[in-house]
Amino acid sequence: MRALPFLAALCFLALVLALPAQDTGRRASRFTVGSSYETGPRGLSLARAVLAARPDAKVDALVRPIGQAHLPPDAVVLRVLGVDSDFFAPAPAVTDHEGEDDQVGADEDDADEDDSDEKAAPGPVTLDREQGADAGVPAKPRTLLGAGDERWIASGGRLVIATAFSLPEVDLRATDAAVTRKHLPVLPTVRELHPDSAMGLDGPLMHRAAVVFSRGGVPIAVRSAIGRGELWVLSTPELLDNAHLAKADHLPLLTGLAGRGRPVFFDESVHGVEDPVGPAELLRRWGLGPSVVLAVVALALLVWRRRATLGSPTPWQDRRTESVDLLDSLSLLYLRALRPAQALALHRERLRQELQWRERLGPDRLEARTGAVLPGWTLDPEERLRPGEFAHRLHKLNDAFRRIRDPGHR
Repeated sequence: MRALPFLAALCFLALVLALPAQDTGRRASRFTVGSSYETGPRGLSLARAVLAARPDAKVDALVRPIGQAHLPPDAVVLRVLGVDSDFFAPAPAVTDHEGEDDQVGADEDDADEDDSDEKAAPGPVTLDREQGADAGVPAKPRTLLGAGDERWIASGGRLVIATAFSLPEVDLRATDAAVTRKHLPVLPTVRELHPDSAMGLDGPLMHRAAVVFSRGGVPIAVRSAIGRGELWVLSTPELLDNAHLAKADHLPLLTGLAGRGRPVFFDESVHGVEDPVGPAELLRRWGLGPSVVLAVVALALLVWRRRATLGSPTPWQDRRTESVDLLDSLSLLYLRALRPAQALALHRERLRQELQWRERLGPDRLEARTGAVLPGWTLDPEERLRPGEFAHRLHKLNDAFRRIRDPGHR
């Protein structure tokens, strides 16, 4: 019974480490455009299979933000954002119907009036937390890369973002040219691209990025160096999907972006597949695995040591838990049935018995030894003790017990 709390603590620790973290966002059965699990024309399952078939290839899915995934510093992350990706919720356009009705009425009254400009519908609503956005709608990120993304890229990583919609610092604009042009001597095996999309890149990112491919003077693929790593942004995600991978130099583009001998991760967190970090992985990351194992072993040894006694148990030690439960009632019974002097006499008799058992003393030597342990002890069981004398004598008896049980005790 005494080991029950330790066993309960051990079971609780094992349960915490064994159970996975609560996963509220996993939707692995719902694959979207740009997902490496999607086998349709707009998926990237063929790209994942091609990269996984290379010698010594390491290809996996990224189901956590880069800052929490602890990726290798030389890894490559492919983040393909289709029109239904969960990277952020596009801002809905809100129309002021009341303003439109007023404008129609004004146009019917006088077609030459310019009041309609003042009553035009407002532009798209910006999903900004600081401006009082709805708490249930995810806000659009202010920057393209988070702090964790930039730290990982600066350590040597490569992040490839192929997007079908505008992102922070990256705007998409249309171009009517059909021929692509290469500007930098990177990806030597890639010379010709045939994207279906007519969108190009624009925005603040273009000021610090180098144009790799363009169409009609509008960049469609740019590269930005960050520390020892690099960021690639493409406005044509269809170049990597199953339906277009075999066209032109799209396959060399994929293998060139993936590099040689580098781990490749397809970012599935933008497609609704999430896997929160559990307690077991946190212990592994912090290097606390050996400490936890040692703590469990020490707890098990403590439980075993409390259950197993070394040598024969002393006859004067009652290990039953019931004796502890009945201690208060037994003390009250003694106080009612015995006088203080009689209780002290019984306590002294217990001391004599323990001395005889511990030191194997005969009757003559026992009396001498008792006198040495309790010098000057004289007490009549029928004697009435003065106030405070009972506590003083009881202290002397208990001190004698401590001396015989622990010879080094002072």
